[in-house]
Amino acid sequence: MLEDFRLRVFMKVAQEKSFTKAANLLNISQPAVSQHISELERMAGVKLFERLHGEIRLTEQGSVFREHAARILQAYKSASSLFSPMAPAIVRVNASDEVFACLQESLSTFSQMHPEVEFLRSNDTDCELSFQLKPAPKTMGGISATHNIISTMYLLCKPSEAFAQTELFSSLRGFLSDTIS
Repeated sequence: MLEDFRLRVFMKVAQEKSFTKAANLLNISQPAVSQHISELERMAGVKLFERLHGEIRLTEQGSVFREHAARILQAYKSASSLFSPMAPAIVRVNASDEVFACLQESLSTFSQMHPEVEFLRSNDTDCELSFQLKPAPKTMGGISATHNIISTMYLLCKPSEAFAQTELFSSLRGFLSDTIS
């Protein structure tokens, strides 16, 4: 995994306000934690923590550094998920029975092309994919909405999901827009 371990050490010390607790949680020695923090302070050219009688507190510069470290660690995580081979994935799909039935053939075809992906229908709102139908106008050329006019179908995916950031998701989105239209 891509990452600068020193940033993880820094974040854990800032969170726990203790070198010893951070060391225990990271499964490293307390002197190793001190060394990582010293290296960061040397590289940054500022003191990141105030060390008081048994208490650790972020300095002003340490607070600013923490914001940047959090963004950097998130960027590492994002890059890692983009370039790591995707493990077999079960993609939960939130769609009504009718919509899922319409999608079944397309999803099955996609799974044949990408056997590492399996699609399961779920009622859970916290799914990786969510399909919704754009509401049809109440009347359309004299036909009422009770005639089950299927307008545009939308594919939604939470951007925070690692799956949404993969090339496989882009392929799926393009594939579905070509086959469902």
